[in-house]
Amino acid sequence: MLSALEKIIRSCDVFYDLLTGLDKVGHITDLPVERRGGIDMPEQEGGMSVACYDVRFSYGGERSEVLSGLNLGIASGEKASLVGASGAGKTTLAWLLCGIYEPSHGTVELGGFDLRDVSLPSFRRRVGLVGDANEVFEGTIEDNITLGRPYVSHQDVRWALDIAQFSKDLVNMPSGLSTMLVSGGRNLSRGQVQRLLIARALAGRPDLLILDEAFTGIDEATKLKIVEAIFAPENSWTIFDISHDAEVVMRSSRVYVLSAGKIVESGTPADLSWRNVAEFSTLFPDLAAQIRSVERRKTDRSAKV
Repeated sequence: MLSALEKIIRSCDVFYDLLTGLDKVGHITDLPVERRGGIDMPEQEGGMSVACYDVRFSYGGERSEVLSGLNLGIASGEKASLVGASGAGKTTLAWLLCGIYEPSHGTVELGGFDLRDVSLPSFRRRVGLVGDANEVFEGTIEDNITLGRPYVSHQDVRWALDIAQFSKDLVNMPSGLSTMLVSGGRNLSRGQVQRLLIARALAGRPDLLILDEAFTGIDEATKLKIVEAIFAPENSWTIFDISHDAEVVMRSSRVYVLSAGKIVESGTPADLSWRNVAEFSTLFPDLAAQIRSVERRKTDRSAKV
């Protein structure tokens, strides 16, 4: 009798595991099918322009809008930063620019094309994203960088690893680029995982590079080398950076402040940090102070020269 009950209990565990698995599969099958077709987006010489016109967006089932009438313009090849409080919609905007989401109202134009009119595969070939949606999967280091993209060559991989300061790590790995990684990159450090994800985004040589807190977990000295390489003038890509890191924001030609679903302020990092009445200085006093400190050091170095 007890043996029979034990078998029933064990069967219940398996049954509940099955129900849980089916529920997860249901979440995937319930997702809307991504649209197909559209105009093939050509390579953008000198980077990809970004324009948002009265963009609104809310997640399914929620009445409140995450983005409400957002307007934004970034020129080809411009390096821009977006700052905003937690939950302001920064990552949502990044995903809209990647075509992962579509706005409920308004228009997103990239490279002069309405995103609704272009072929998503051809568009995504032109965009590189480093963000929370990225992860390391079980496979070789090279597989994790190429993602099966036939247009990413071995030279592209090596070039991207150099910029991401990962080439030196390969020296200590048993099989170099063929080193196997476990799911989630658990056999790498946090900083190594992040640098690998940066290399993945760069390997496709994108026209638009979106950096969503891209340098989290990377030590300061290494981070500065990567930032300097990414922002180097010879790289013509447009950069859309999302961070509150003064060293990154300072390298942007323009900073946009996102609040209540809208861009409420924009300007150069120095202008915004020195304006006492600026929304930027009010929302991010520590960041503004750090930028002012960096500006002072630059001025002092120039005076000595």
